[in-house]
Amino acid sequence: MTNFKKVGCVLIISFFYCLAVFSQGLGFQSNDSPIGERTSYTVFGNNLPTFTNTLAISFDLYLANKKGLGYIFRLNDSHSAKTYSLKSFIKDNQPSELYFNIESEANKIKVNRHPDRSARGQWMHINLLFDMVADSAVLMIDSEVYKTGGLGLDKQIEPKIVFGKDGPHTEVPDMIIKNLKIGNKEKSYFFPLSQSNGTLVRDSLKKTAGQVDNPVWMLTKSYYWEKRFNYSLQKPGGCSFNPQLNCFLIFTNDSIIYYYPDKEQVDKQLAVVPIENSLILGENFYNTKTRETYSYELWNDSSVQKPNISAFDYNTRSWHPVGKAQCESALNHHALFQTEDGELYIYGGYGNYLYSNKIFHYNQSRDQWEAVTLRGNPLPHRYYSASNQTPINDKIYFFGGIGNTTGEQIIGGKQFYDCYEMDINTFTVKKLWENKEKTDFVPANNLIFSKDGTHFYTACYNHYNPQSAITLNYYDVSNGSRIQVGDSIPLYSDRIETNINLYYSSKSNQFFIVSHVFKDKDESNITIYSINNTPIPASLLTESEDYQETEVIRVTPIQITLIGLGALFIAGILFLVKKYKVKIIKKSHRTSPVAEKENTIKAESEEPSGKKKNCVLLFGTFDAFDEKGNNIAHLFSPQIRMVCIQILVASFSKEKGFSSYQLTSMLWPEEEAHKIKNRKGVLISALRKVMQMFKGIELEYANNLYSFKWEEPFYCDYIDFMSNKDNPDHDFLPIIERGNFLTSLHIPEFDQIKAETDSIILEKLENEIEQALVKEDFILLIRCASLILKVDPFNESALKWLLQGYMKTNHQKEAVTAYDSFCSNYLKNFGTAYTKRLNDILKQ
Repeated sequence: MTNFKKVGCVLIISFFYCLAVFSQGLGFQSNDSPIGERTSYTVFGNNLPTFTNTLAISFDLYLANKKGLGYIFRLNDSHSAKTYSLKSFIKDNQPSELYFNIESEANKIKVNRHPDRSARGQWMHINLLFDMVADSAVLMIDSEVYKTGGLGLDKQIEPKIVFGKDGPHTEVPDMIIKNLKIGNKEKSYFFPLSQSNGTLVRDSLKKTAGQVDNPVWMLTKSYYWEKRFNYSLQKPGGCSFNPQLNCFLIFTNDSIIYYYPDKEQVDKQLAVVPIENSLILGENFYNTKTRETYSYELWNDSSVQKPNISAFDYNTRSWHPVGKAQCESALNHHALFQTEDGELYIYGGYGNYLYSNKIFHYNQSRDQWEAVTLRGNPLPHRYYSASNQTPINDKIYFFGGIGNTTGEQIIGGKQFYDCYEMDINTFTVKKLWENKEKTDFVPANNLIFSKDGTHFYTACYNHYNPQSAITLNYYDVSNGSRIQVGDSIPLYSDRIETNINLYYSSKSNQFFIVSHVFKDKDESNITIYSINNTPIPASLLTESEDYQETEVIRVTPIQITLIGLGALFIAGILFLVKKYKVKIIKKSHRTSPVAEKENTIKAESEEPSGKKKNCVLLFGTFDAFDEKGNNIAHLFSPQIRMVCIQILVASFSKEKGFSSYQLTSMLWPEEEAHKIKNRKGVLISALRKVMQMFKGIELEYANNLYSFKWEEPFYCDYIDFMSNKDNPDHDFLPIIERGNFLTSLHIPEFDQIKAETDSIILEKLENEIEQALVKEDFILLIRCASLILKVDPFNESALKWLLQGYMKTNHQKEAVTAYDSFCSNYLKNFGTAYTKRLNDILKQ
C-alpha cells in the first residue's frame, strides 16, 4: 500500500470515529414549521414489545433555546390506558423547564434547568426508569436525579412511544435526539439514529423498527451547507465574527447589523458613533484580547489624515479610532493572524505590481506597522495565503497562495499548495510540505485547527473563475494529505476584491463560511453559510448506513415466533382497516382544513407516491424499495445515485439518453479518458447490480447512450410526473406533496433539471388554484398554495391564497402561523423585515 493510500485510510478511519461521536442524531422540525411538516417519530411502529417489572428509556437530547411548549416524547401504555409525557417549556429570557406528566391528570416532576446550561442549548443525557412493581419512576438528567410515585402502573407495560408530534398533540420543541435505548434486563433495543436519509428507522442491527415523518437527519447537516443569512451593502463595509457573543457584525461607516445564527435574530441600527476611517475593502478581525472588532486599511492615498484602524465596542455600539498607521502598500489579499495575547500580524499580499513575502507586526503603542526579521526557510512572495496559530503551541502556519520567488508580477505567478510553520517567539520559519493539485484553488483568509493541532480546515475556491464553488478541505499538518468534507457552495464573482472567510463557533459547534462578493467598488453582497461539526466527506454520507453498533437486541426465540405470528395477524387487520379508511376518507367531507390537509393527503397519497415496493422516489427524500418492500436507498452511493438520476432524467430528453462522454465529464472532468475507463466500467456495473433488485426496469446502452427502459410493476414518481405532465386529469398533488424534486440532493449538476421541474410544478399548481377559486374549494386552495411556497418560498400570491384559504375555513390561528413563518424566512434571507401586514394581504 502506498503512503498516500495509507494516509487516506487513516483520515477515513478518523472520520468514522467523528461520525460516531458527533454527527449522528435525529432533528425535529418544530413549532416554527407548519403542523403538517413537524417531525413525528414512532419508535416501535405497530409492533409494540411488552416489558415486565421495569422499563428504562435513555437518550441524548439537544434542546435549542427557543421559547415555547413542546412534547419531547409521549408514552401510551395499552395495559393501563394511561399516557406519560416528557415536555419542555421555555419562556422569554428564562431557563428551560422540563415536565414529566401523567397526561391530562398531573405533573409529577418539574425540572428547572440551570441558566448556563439552557442559555444557548446544550446536550443532556436523559434516563427515565419505570419501576412497575413499586409504581414509581426515576428521572435522571445528567447527574441530577428526580423521583416520583403514584403513576398507576401495571406490572407489565406495552409502550407506544412517540417523540415529537403525536396525533392532535402537535407542539414540538426544537430538539435533536440520538443514542436511544429502551429495555430492561430481559430485552433491550438500541437506536443510534445515525442514518442520513429515509423515513424508516433502523435499530443497531440495521433492522427496520420504527417510522419517522418529516425527519431531519443530522448527519446531512454535517455534509450540506445551510444558507443562513444574506445581506446587500450599497456602500463599502465588512463582516466580522464575534465568537464570544456567537454573532456576526455587518458594518458600513455608519450602520451596524447583528446577526445571531443560534437565535435567527437580526438587529439593525445606526452606530452610536460612526467609523472615521475610510472603508475600502472592509478588512477586519475580532480582537480576542480587547473583545472588539477592528476595521483596518493598510493603505489610504487620501490627502486627508484619517484613522486607518478603528475598533468597535460591542457594549456602547460605537467606533473609536485606534491609529493612523499605513503599511508600505495596500497588500491586497494578505494573510492576517493574531496571537493569543492579541498581537496583530500580516503576511504577504499584493500591491504596486509586487508580491510581498514580509511579515508586519502592528505596534499599537507606536502606531506603526513594523517588519519582522525572519530566520530559517525563506517565506515565498505571494498573496491569497491562509494562516492561523495552532491551539497547542506558539506555532503559526501559512498555507497556499499565488506568487513567485522574486515577487515581481511581471514574470508571472503560480499557485502554491504548501505549508510553512513559524515559531512566534523566534520567528524561525520551517517548510513542512508541498502538494501538487490537478485543479486550481486558493484558500480562504484563515485556517481552523483541530483541538489537538494535528489537522486544519480551510475553505478553498477558484479565484479567477466567475462561476466557481467553495469547498472545505481537511488537511493533515504532518504530511499535507487532504480530503474534501461537506458539499460545495456555488460562488459567482468576477472581481478580485471578493473574499472568503472561514469561522468556527465552539458555542454552537458549527463552521461558518462568509462570502463577501463585490459587484463594484461600492456595492457588495455578504452571505453566511453553516455546517455542523464534524463535517464529513461524501463517501461517509452513504457509508454511515453500513456502520455497525456493538450493542445487540436481545429477543428470545419464542418471542420472535410470537411476534412473527402476531405481526402477520396485525398486518392483515391493518390492511383491511386501511383499505376501508381510504374509501371513507375519499367519500367524506371534513370541516377542518388542517385535518383535511393531513389525513386526506395521507390517504390519497398511498398511491402512487406512497408506494413502498419496487420503486424509486425522487420527490422529497431520495428513497428506493425493492420488490419485497425493503428500503435499499443506502445501496445507492453518491456516484451511483447521481448517475442513476441523470440517466432517468435524460430518458425524457430529446436525445433519449445520457452519453458516455457526459458521464465521464460529470464525474471525472480533469482525468484523461483512458485513465478512467476501468472506473467507469466498475460504476456502471455497480449501477446495473443495484437496478437488478427492481422488477420492470433495465439499463440499456446503445448508440453511445445510457438509458432506462421500464414497465409495470416498476414505479418512479418522476417518471409518473413527466409522463402525465400534459394530462389535465392526472392527480399529481400526491407526488409533489412528498417534497420538492431532489430536495435532499444539493449537487450543482442537478440545478438545471430542478429548475425546469419546479417550473412545470408551479404552472400546474397555479392552474389548480384557478380551479379551486372558481369552485370555492378552500381545502384544495390550502394544499396548492402550501406546495407553491415550498418551491418558491417568497411567492406573495401563494401567501395570499394560503391565508385566504385558512380564513375562509375559520382557521385564523393557522393563518397567523403561516404569515409569521413567511415573515421569519423573509427576514432571514433578505436581512429586512417583510412590510406587508396580514390584514392588508387579505384585502388584496
